[in-house]
Amino acid sequence: MRIAHVIHEFLPEAAAGSSLHLRDLALAQRERGHEPLVFVRAAGSGRAPFSIEEGLVDGLRVARMAYDFHDLRSFERLFVSPRMDASFRAWLERERVELLHFHHLTCLASSLLSVPKRLGLPLVMTLHDYWTQCPRGDRFHPHSAEICEELDRERCVDCLQELWPHVLPGKGLFGLLPKRLGARQRTRRKLAWWEKYMRSQLRLCDAWIAPSRFVLDRFVDWGLDPKRGHAIAHGLRSKELRAKARGKAPIRRLGFIGRMVPSKGLQQLLIAHAALAGQGIQLQVHGEGDTRDPQIRELYAELQRRPGVELRGRFESAQLPEILRGLDCLVVPSIWWEPFGLVAREAALAGIPVVVSNLGGLSEAVQKGLALGYSPFDPGALAQVLQRLLDDAELREQMSRKGPLVRDVAEMAADTDRVYELVLAGELSPTAR
Repeated sequence: MRIAHVIHEFLPEAAAGSSLHLRDLALAQRERGHEPLVFVRAAGSGRAPFSIEEGLVDGLRVARMAYDFHDLRSFERLFVSPRMDASFRAWLERERVELLHFHHLTCLASSLLSVPKRLGLPLVMTLHDYWTQCPRGDRFHPHSAEICEELDRERCVDCLQELWPHVLPGKGLFGLLPKRLGARQRTRRKLAWWEKYMRSQLRLCDAWIAPSRFVLDRFVDWGLDPKRGHAIAHGLRSKELRAKARGKAPIRRLGFIGRMVPSKGLQQLLIAHAALAGQGIQLQVHGEGDTRDPQIRELYAELQRRPGVELRGRFESAQLPEILRGLDCLVVPSIWWEPFGLVAREAALAGIPVVVSNLGGLSEAVQKGLALGYSPFDPGALAQVLQRLLDDAELREQMSRKGPLVRDVAEMAADTDRVYELVLAGELSPTAR
């Protein structure tokens, strides 16, 4: 079957979890006899808007559509684009695609979901994060550092006016109260339109896949049909990451791997690391952040001041096995609802103990026994778990042998095929009931 995967960014330019997941899934699908294609936005290409250029990534055919927001003059245009839809439709028809699998549409247009339905093509979407509920994608308030457990659109007004001041009404000319009130009301109306539109577009899908039961439940709570939802944990290419278990070897090097943003909880890990002072424990930080953000600049400065902390910076995905070999324990201290926690599974495959905040999709890694969990937002609790690992050789031995619990990509591809089969049989169609 010819399957078109649609995503906002892809390798080699972007090596985020969703891109790596898509690459691994598509390669596994090819081994199962399918013909996977990838359709992705190309940023900064210099080509004519909406033009498509094709290439290969790991032997996968990738179509890159040029788009740099040249026509962005309204909030609504972030989500609806007739010209993008037309270019996408022409590509689908030219390629004779048989099934669409969407992964992410940020920086593209949500109206793309309508195109396959007009062509009568089956449509599946993986919910990699909360972007269709929260335009920031994470349901995490950047200033208060709090999870948005309830979708309070009144709170969203201020958050999103800061994110998109050029397309959402701001505070008004010269800060005059009537102008401010009018701008706020217009923004509320735009957000009400957006939420209604996103729900309607998601309901076009014949099936949704979520990487964890936690994520799926958040979308069911939001109104999606649970009968069309499937929790399929991501699978990994085990052979590339599997390594000899550390066993009882002492812990000398803790690791953090990920983006340097407030929601990843690096500040919590720094506090916990400081509580282990005097034991010769080094903390390696692999990743980078946007230093245009004052919070991130402050975090960089603190990392450089802290004794025993080494900032390793940006890395390529191919370097991950080597990075993991250099660590004795990985910590994932996230303070947002991680949808899955890919790096926690990667570290388990590499044979090192993993410690995670017991929150969101990460809690399922704790439930499976893949990782040790601790109460989120509590660096003292994190320090206690780390101290247990430092003191208990038997626990280190046990937690370094969790690799077999990690799903292989072949299992994930088989589960995804079963969803496709249900869709093709019409058993999950929005019109089947």
